[in-house]
Amino acid sequence: MPNGTPESMYHANGIDPDGKYLQLPVPEKLLADVAVGDPIDPGALATLRERYEKKDAATFGVLGDRSSLASVGWGVLFAYDDNDRVPDLKKALAPLLERRKAQAGSGYYELDGARAYRAGESKTQFLKRFNLGPGTVDPAKLPYYLLIVGDPRQIPFRFQYLLDVQFAVGRIHFDADNAHDALEKYAQYARSVVQAEEKAEQGVLKLPRTAVLFGPQNPGDTATELSVRDLVVPLADELRHDAPAGWTIADTVEDDASKAALRTLLGGSAAPAFLFTASHGLGLKLDDPRLLTHQGALVCSGWEGPGSKVTDEAIFGADDVDPNANLLGRIVFHFACFGAGTPRLDDFSTAVGGTAIAPYEFVARLPQAMLSHPGGGALAVVGHVDRAWDWSFHWGTAGAQRAVFRKTIGDLLAGLPVGVALDEFSLRYSEISTLLTEEIADVKAGKARDDALLARYWTANSDARNYVLLGDPAARLSPA
Repeated sequence: MPNGTPESMYHANGIDPDGKYLQLPVPEKLLADVAVGDPIDPGALATLRERYEKKDAATFGVLGDRSSLASVGWGVLFAYDDNDRVPDLKKALAPLLERRKAQAGSGYYELDGARAYRAGESKTQFLKRFNLGPGTVDPAKLPYYLLIVGDPRQIPFRFQYLLDVQFAVGRIHFDADNAHDALEKYAQYARSVVQAEEKAEQGVLKLPRTAVLFGPQNPGDTATELSVRDLVVPLADELRHDAPAGWTIADTVEDDASKAALRTLLGGSAAPAFLFTASHGLGLKLDDPRLLTHQGALVCSGWEGPGSKVTDEAIFGADDVDPNANLLGRIVFHFACFGAGTPRLDDFSTAVGGTAIAPYEFVARLPQAMLSHPGGGALAVVGHVDRAWDWSFHWGTAGAQRAVFRKTIGDLLAGLPVGVALDEFSLRYSEISTLLTEEIADVKAGKARDDALLARYWTANSDARNYVLLGDPAARLSPA
């Protein structure tokens, strides 16, 4: 966001353990330089452009009814490099796979062996093997709902971002000390989804029709001040007006947004059916031994602001989820740096030469813990890969822009599948990518360069692209 000085500076969310921002403020001229030298993959651009141009067309998306798996299909996608593990993974996921097969019928796909994702394959190359290109999904060739089962080292986040523009895509991956424990986590997730859906059908799930928006505001910190003032509090007010009948919308903000409060909301005594959090995500250095376990942990109200060390009492990570929690049937959305995962190279450093921030890309441990919780795992966790920028909800002098969050959460509360509800983020990404590409082309054709516009487009494009779904995209809320 511009800071009001003659040279506008852009800030990313996220702090390190010393209370310093992960990304120093970046001048808009530098971001404009990055934008002009950062072209978008032509194959990806074709899909993005078509999506943008047909954003109001009822036929764009998929041939069929997205509310019916029998109509649009459901599939599970494995990595070719995982072939030796696939039989064990299928066995662990059997309850979920059997249920989806019964629901999707002939539209059920298991994409393994020759049909699995191959290392280094782009989205365009992958789809070409199934005689598909940009545009409307044909369920006779590939299903609309796709659950990636695999480590992002084998099936990259970038592939997931771009596939999600066209399909409803989710991912599950679980780390553990040994193969047996990892498989048990996959099995627990599968059991949880099936149990939640069966209980909902029987009318005994009894989830509260409550959604809570959680947002700490840390002293002297502009980022959390903005997210509370322009996102969490007004979004809660808007949802109270929009939400389907019977829903209660609550907000827990500022000093009340503590680690203890979050523990009760994440499967504890006050757990809602839907939880949205907006906070800093903890960012750790490449040589920090906690990198793989604590990256993206949520910074709560206990942090005293910039320059103050971030203590364990102020962060909420995987180990802080109550072992007695019950997250069965619930969906959680984190707006935080690294809340869903971490790439090997962050977007900004990749564009200016590349500096590794992780040994490899990985899924954050907190959502893993929620999805595989032995007391009943969550259906899905939505989060951000890489740094999150406030352009997700703020557009410079135009002010707050909450519509994409408002529509997505409203659709989730109305019972739409999570993969469908998140379509709003794919649409935003396609729109911004198209505008960015057109602006870059105009500049290269001789148009006077507008640094502020290019910086805004590049930052917003990177931010919009990096929201991912962890969990089954066909899952949906089913409160009492």
